[in-house]
Amino acid sequence: KLTSFSSAVTLFPVIQLLPALLLDRPRPTRARGGYFADRPSSSFLLPVEVAVDADRNGEIEFGVDSTSESEPFQFWVNNDRDIGHPVDGDDWEEDDVTGAETSETSDIFEPGLKWRRDLEDLTRVWINFSSAGDVIDTQDANIRLYARIEPTEGNPEVTLFQPVEDDGGTEYLTDYDTAEEQLNIFYGEELCTAVDTPEGNEVPSRAWRDLPDSKIIHFLFEGKWAGKGELIFEFRKQGNVLATMPPVHLDLKDAEEMYETWTVGDVPFGGVHDGYFPSSSASKTTGGDLPAPQSEEERDYFLFVHGWNMSSFDKKAFADTAFKRLWHQGFKGRFGAFRWPTFFAPPSGGNPLVHFDESEFRAWKSGTPLAGLLSQLGGEFEVRVYAHSMGNVVASEALRSSSSGTAVHTYISAQAALSAHVWDSTTPDMTFVKQTPDVYAHYWEAGATSEPHEWESEGRSSYMDPQYMPGGVRYINHYNPHDWALSFWRWQLNQQLKPNNGYNYGVPNPNPNPDQRFWKNIGFLGLGYTDLSFPADRFEIFSFGAESHSFATGQEGATGGVFGASVDLNGAPYNFGAAHKGHSAQFRSTIQKRWKYWEKVLADMQITTP
Repeated sequence: KLTSFSSAVTLFPVIQLLPALLLDRPRPTRARGGYFADRPSSSFLLPVEVAVDADRNGEIEFGVDSTSESEPFQFWVNNDRDIGHPVDGDDWEEDDVTGAETSETSDIFEPGLKWRRDLEDLTRVWINFSSAGDVIDTQDANIRLYARIEPTEGNPEVTLFQPVEDDGGTEYLTDYDTAEEQLNIFYGEELCTAVDTPEGNEVPSRAWRDLPDSKIIHFLFEGKWAGKGELIFEFRKQGNVLATMPPVHLDLKDAEEMYETWTVGDVPFGGVHDGYFPSSSASKTTGGDLPAPQSEEERDYFLFVHGWNMSSFDKKAFADTAFKRLWHQGFKGRFGAFRWPTFFAPPSGGNPLVHFDESEFRAWKSGTPLAGLLSQLGGEFEVRVYAHSMGNVVASEALRSSSSGTAVHTYISAQAALSAHVWDSTTPDMTFVKQTPDVYAHYWEAGATSEPHEWESEGRSSYMDPQYMPGGVRYINHYNPHDWALSFWRWQLNQQLKPNNGYNYGVPNPNPNPDQRFWKNIGFLGLGYTDLSFPADRFEIFSFGAESHSFATGQEGATGGVFGASVDLNGAPYNFGAAHKGHSAQFRSTIQKRWKYWEKVLADMQITTP
């Protein structure tokens, strides 16, 4: 038998099987790697394979999807908190929420699968038993299957689940009904947790006893605790080890350790606080040990820029979600999250619009350090920028001020809280009484001496006219004409209430200079004033003084200029809708509902995935 199997051994991983005469022996001493330390000469080898989707092409291919100690399968631990809860009054949504909103801090303390959103924290592992099924009789009631972990670093653990799909497929991630079935009956119950003990834990026979015709055992698993190690399955009979299968090498870690986080500053407390401004350059806080790209597809860099009203938790939650949903799509490049110091609503509530303009001021100032980061990344990667809401103020200003903007392959402006007139002065105006000139649509020019209200009649170009933006970049507008946050009572009203208190356009009185300009009150009781000029004070003027005459870019699909394409997010298949939650729909709800959207994002970025 050994001779006849010698050629097969070079092609297949193997397990060691103890002959029947040894079944009454005590369990042999365990050796590192999961094989027996005292293998008897009378034992023989069987071709058996255990595999995950190591190359992340959407298929588990035995003989191809191999892992090793030097190249383990990386996955994240399920330490977020996914629940269904009321939002926006009587609406309902599934979200990753803070521990303060629940009785537990993360999903690893909550047994079983309760929400469709839980499923994006699972992946697959298969055992190919087709060449050994006649030797080990899985119908023998005395045979048991066990799972354990042999750690090499930390304390890794995984929890196994039985998939509802007979073929071990991935529709639990893409199909809403399949996901619901995965939560029902015993499919949503934990089978067992693979732990670091000599015995491990028994896998209930219902998950493997009746093998399909393919003789492949299918499991789903979640990472429970971080660390590196080997996932090992063993068959036992009457308390003795019958066979130990080849290990799957795992590297389990917090999701944010699988991508890079860059920051120019965070605001630690809710509300408006003076003194929090972006630093001059971005520093890396996670992902410092990620390897250099080894292939062209690994050179794709997806950089996410968050929006307004985001706490540190929210920034991490949105970035984690985007990373996970791209990972499940098969994205193999580098993911990065750029954090800037937006203000956010305090836990006690209050009107968040109070700190909207102050946050916008910081967003404009964050563009320069982001430009430096884009230049840095462009030396090694092909960068795609994805910005959400007010994050588009940061991203667009970074592109405008970047001398190496061609390092950016694609820029997706998603639900941008930014005047459409900065790109295209021909988009429709909002209807209201304007108090300030439209300096977004008709911007300052070097050497000109005319006043801002004269710039339109002079035919000035918009602030982000193509002549000011880097060429070679693909600009795409993801907009929603019914976006809640950009609607009349929110972003539009905020613009129409400008200039803010203490800001104005005209001639301060008394003033010997008759030129009209933007200015603000200063000094004791605001009795003095100071002029605001272009281009030096443009960020302050944009944030506090100048009204947008147009609708927001994220609501206006007709925005032209550099934009070569636009995508309507309101209707099918994306269905972001008009509710509050729809403004951040891509980060909320479930992967089953949002799969098509992230698929579109990758397609727009010309990133090829399986």
